[in-house]
Amino acid sequence: MKRTAKLLLFLIFLCSLLTGCDDKNDASPNDQEKVVTILFRGEVSHVEPVLEEFYRRSYDKLRLRLNIETIPPYTYSDELASRLNASEDADLVFDAPWNGMSTQISNKMYMDLEKYFNNDAYPNLKRAFPPEYLDANRFNGKLYGIPLTKRHLDVSGIYYRKDLLEQYKLGFNEITSQEELQKYYDAVLADSRDIYPFASSKRGFFLTHRHSIDLMQNHVYPINGWTDTLFPGYIVLSPDERKVEDVVFLGDDDARFSALNTKYNYDFMKSEFRTLAQWNQYIHPDSMALTNSKELFLSGQAASFESTISSQSDLHDTLKAFIPNAECGFFPADELFNSSDLKPGAIPSNMDAWNYLCIPWYSKHADEAMSFLDWLFSSQENVDLFELGREGYDWIATSDKEYLPLGNPKLKYSIPSYELTWNPNFSRTPASFSPKEKKLLEYTADLRSYRVSPLAGWTLDTKNIAVEVSRLTDLYSRYFTPFYEGLYGDDTDKYIEEFCRLSGEMGLETVRKEIKTQVQNYLDKGF
Repeated sequence: MKRTAKLLLFLIFLCSLLTGCDDKNDASPNDQEKVVTILFRGEVSHVEPVLEEFYRRSYDKLRLRLNIETIPPYTYSDELASRLNASEDADLVFDAPWNGMSTQISNKMYMDLEKYFNNDAYPNLKRAFPPEYLDANRFNGKLYGIPLTKRHLDVSGIYYRKDLLEQYKLGFNEITSQEELQKYYDAVLADSRDIYPFASSKRGFFLTHRHSIDLMQNHVYPINGWTDTLFPGYIVLSPDERKVEDVVFLGDDDARFSALNTKYNYDFMKSEFRTLAQWNQYIHPDSMALTNSKELFLSGQAASFESTISSQSDLHDTLKAFIPNAECGFFPADELFNSSDLKPGAIPSNMDAWNYLCIPWYSKHADEAMSFLDWLFSSQENVDLFELGREGYDWIATSDKEYLPLGNPKLKYSIPSYELTWNPNFSRTPASFSPKEKKLLEYTADLRSYRVSPLAGWTLDTKNIAVEVSRLTDLYSRYFTPFYEGLYGDDTDKYIEEFCRLSGEMGLETVRKEIKTQVQNYLDKGF
């Protein structure tokens, strides 16, 4: 038995020597296959055929394969931080200012990607990301993420069942105001069928009752890098937008708000949460168990859900596949987009993206990851492959800029494309979109629709307040869902007071002072 084992080992050794001497198998390190790991926030489905097509098109040149991993949206921020802290395998990760990206930058978790852009070795990245676009997406002068957006604002609002609205005969055939939306919800509640007005997914009416554009038009701006998804606070500028009047947070004294020179001289955040407590009656009882509110809408169990236009490219067709007689309507949350007069320069903007692809500092395949992105952004066809799937199988073009999905929606390829493919140079519009949706997409794609925010280019630097910001962000994460789901009901004011007290104990005044100082210094420099 021992002699047999020794003979086997000898043969294995001899075989390895012969293999090593064979010139045909002598591959240089550059020819060896690499694996690039991409971390997505959210679900993917039926990606294997698309990956096979990608390998068919690119393998001879790139010699790489993709390992796609996913994390559910509502645990993504915490799990991403844990993976980065542990230096777990990842080469491209999704992040965003609203996801806590500034904290990861302060913790030096991401590479500066400057060397890959305006670089002839990556010609397609050079074309897809011109210098002015990159300059608007720097963090403290560095390029810590690849900006992903098709337009500088994605219109958010409520998708609803237009066929139900017509059945209820409420005197209007389209929802254009909060009052009409509430009448629609009351009619759904009175409906004898087993259907609820609204499907949430642990964040309630997060987009619907916020008036972001109107706030900015009245000199009230979000805190770049620490927006109200992370902590409820805003920067208030003087009417000429050259001075910081104050930085206000949820639960501040009434006197602090009343001193402001703006129509928002009251605690508009508290007012919003009071309203949401009343609107809790409209939310489907299973919403807290959901990760995707769209599912209840498509199954006919909910009469509406909240989203952005760009995130629902297949909604109209998918809804009809599930409920053939159903029709979809869209109510934009911000008043501006319900106006028939969409004027130039009406949207204050940082002219930046709101989503980014980042490379962890410890990635061993950064060059390969960027080579993949250079391939991706080399053509509309390559972007189409990863955004829409295989042409002729998952979708067909109906014009140069429009398309229709194909096949069974339940078996359809999908990825969260806002985390990978979005770019102003590559865009298709679903042919099934309503004229209203197409008009809003056209308006927000036009650079003339925007004016540059006075805070464009500034992002909160947390190095002097890292401990306080971390504690406050963690604190708000415990209140966020109950506030937006309206779960506190009649006790909402009591919990706001509790939150405000705890915030003060965790150093909120130190943070307020630092933000005011940073913003005023930035304004004084006249950027």
